Amino acid sequence: MNQSRLAQLKGGNGYKNLAHDLQLLSCTMRQDWDKIANKSGTTADDLAAASQMSVRLLCIVGLREQGPALSAAAIDQRRRAFTLLINLYEDIRRAVAYLRGRKRDAETIVPSLYRGRPRTGPPAEQRS
Repeated sequence: MNQSRLAQLKGGNGYKNLAHDLQLLSCTMRQDWDKIANKSGTTADDLAAASQMSVRLLCIVGLREQGPALSAAAIDQRRRAFTLLINLYEDIRRAVAYLRGRKRDAETIVPSLYRGRPRTGPPAEQRS
């Protein structure tokens, strides 16, 4: 077998290293298969399965490494959508308060999303 290719084995811990080594070994063995076929307990089906396994493992590792970036993008999009919702809802509340100002029922039509929090404006007795 080609010693220079075997020297490229990473070893060590981690799924990525394992997948790389499995792919390298299966390719190296497949290239020299006519020389080692009768000297190894490995079959051609084993080599094909090892190659498929390494590809699947590399795909899983790639998805796992991209996870935090995808998660951060989703969190950012969710925060932006929530901000748009809150701003629009507050605009609607102001419009209803303007239209229903004399009847003073705007709070029942469009209640605050933050119940229990103090109002930022002056108390109701001072508003006219």
